[in-house]
Amino acid sequence: MKLYLHIGMPRAASTYIQNVIYKLSVDDPNSIGLLPHFGKRARLLKVVYEEYENVKNRGYIVNNKNLNTKKNYYLYKEKLTESIKKNLTRSNNFFVSEETLFFIKKEEIQKIQKFFQDLECEVILCIMKRDINDFIKSAYKHRVALTNYDKNLDAFSETFLQNNSSDINGVIKLWEETTNWETRVFHFNDFKNNNSKVFKELFDLEPKFDLNFILNASLKKETIKIKLMINKILTQSKTNISADEHTKISHSINNLL
Repeated sequence: MKLYLHIGMPRAASTYIQNVIYKLSVDDPNSIGLLPHFGKRARLLKVVYEEYENVKNRGYIVNNKNLNTKKNYYLYKEKLTESIKKNLTRSNNFFVSEETLFFIKKEEIQKIQKFFQDLECEVILCIMKRDINDFIKSAYKHRVALTNYDKNLDAFSETFLQNNSSDINGVIKLWEETTNWETRVFHFNDFKNNNSKVFKELFDLEPKFDLNFILNASLKKETIKIKLMINKILTQSKTNISADEHTKISHSINNLL
């Protein structure tokens, strides 16, 4: 069994890739499959390397009766490999994607490596690389759009770099050396010029349907300025709204501009 593990980077066409391959898995399940339990975005991979206390308030934990207590969480974690093996389809190739994996620590990478080793599959590590400054700008806009975040770009950048490496090539090397998996890297700038090429070079796939759509694109500069002002008001009034409501506000502003 060959498994294509897509680990991001975040803000580098991950949602687009996930949706295209999901459509492929439905239209032509013999070409690629989605690993049981994970779907098109494998948030539950965090179960493999995160302790319950670190994730217990996340929506995908709170809203899942199999995970929303400490006992259930660790029972699920214990049975996950066995359950996936039991529910595998006939597809020879599988796709697993979770873009937040890119920046995890070495000991967490080791747990991911052990998990897939126990599944007895050949793993190909697939990475969409983006320049760090472009990534931070895009991540900042995304944070402003989806939350009450009301700080400027410099503050966001400083906090991010305190907790994550700015050496993108170093992060990729850490994954390669820790897992010893075949690693394929595609640059985001090349993707913007040829969005079909990425599927061939990273995943050995050639989708036949129209690929000319954009998902999760960054908002306009003016939209972010207005949303920042709204966020400051929400923060000062101690008003909390959902990510869905934030998204609606941001896109409504974007459409007006």
